[in-house]
Amino acid sequence: MAPLKKIDSLMLREFIPLLLVGILTFGVLMTSFTLLKDALKFYTEYRLPLSTILVFFMYGIPQILAYTFPMAILLASLLTFGRMSGAGEITALRAGGINFIRIIAPILVAAFFVTCLTFLLNELYAPRSTLAAFNYIKGALTEVGISLSEKNIAFLDQDGQWLFGAEDSEGNDFHGVKLVDYRNPKNIIVYVSHDATWDKNTWIFKDVRVFHLGEEGERFFKSSFDELSIDLNRTPTELLQEGRNPEELSLKELRKYISSVKEKAVQTKEAILKLEAKYFLKIATPFSCLLFPLIAAPLGMNPQRGSSTVGMGLSMILVFVYYLLTTLAINITQNGVLPPAVSAWLPNFAFLLVGIYLNGLYNWKAGR
Repeated sequence: MAPLKKIDSLMLREFIPLLLVGILTFGVLMTSFTLLKDALKFYTEYRLPLSTILVFFMYGIPQILAYTFPMAILLASLLTFGRMSGAGEITALRAGGINFIRIIAPILVAAFFVTCLTFLLNELYAPRSTLAAFNYIKGALTEVGISLSEKNIAFLDQDGQWLFGAEDSEGNDFHGVKLVDYRNPKNIIVYVSHDATWDKNTWIFKDVRVFHLGEEGERFFKSSFDELSIDLNRTPTELLQEGRNPEELSLKELRKYISSVKEKAVQTKEAILKLEAKYFLKIATPFSCLLFPLIAAPLGMNPQRGSSTVGMGLSMILVFVYYLLTTLAINITQNGVLPPAVSAWLPNFAFLLVGIYLNGLYNWKAGR
């Protein structure tokens, strides 16, 4: 048993430092692609202090980590097996009668813990920190007299009485507004407005068309108004805070949101299927942490592929392919080809098959 424990120690001593390097490397890249653009705008155009920008970055860390963990696992696996193969350590272990699966087992165990950590970040920390970042920056901009604009706003109140949607907003002004009134289930009213403004504790809707919503979701025109006042019992700040993007919700919150839009029939079938696909992708994607080592191990056995430069390039290609497959899974779901619960797992299933094939090929060539 002692030699086996030494194998675990040997593999993890190689893998963990490289995993940390991968998290740092991809974390910097993801930050550059996501947070840096906004941070530069806040600093150069809005003149927010560096301390405020730093807090904004801190709020973004959980979401960045959730994105980078699978990439870091992939890079660390490639580099680990590449270095050990180049040094002849893998050959020595196999010559000692230790099979390939046993060699990669410590990496898979580490990947399992990273998978659990990714779930934890996605569920408990990333959604909250994303909302906190928005509220913090909005407050900082308000102090210097700037209104933060938002796009694709959607808000369904807790009682399910109102659904408020807008294409974009700036300050107290909202554009491309749709409001659905569910207070009377037998007479659901849809208000479609060009603009809506919060003024003196009430909402002023302009250029309004009013429809009755039928049982099958069809609209029947009722009337139109140049201007209409409606009390939603919500300020613009409350709408922006509570009307988060569904992609930024936890699984529980997203499931509740999907159930609400299904019950209220306020979204098209394709839009609901897309939401359901994203719900199941939030479950399936963290498992890529377990699949990437299965592919990286046989690929990394080639010392040239295990070099840092080639390893980084290969990691980027594989990650790109994986997320391309996730986009394909969403499109397949929207077109009704497969149920969301099935299509969301297609990227993982494809990578699993490739991993099994590459491991089988390596073992066949190695003569075991």
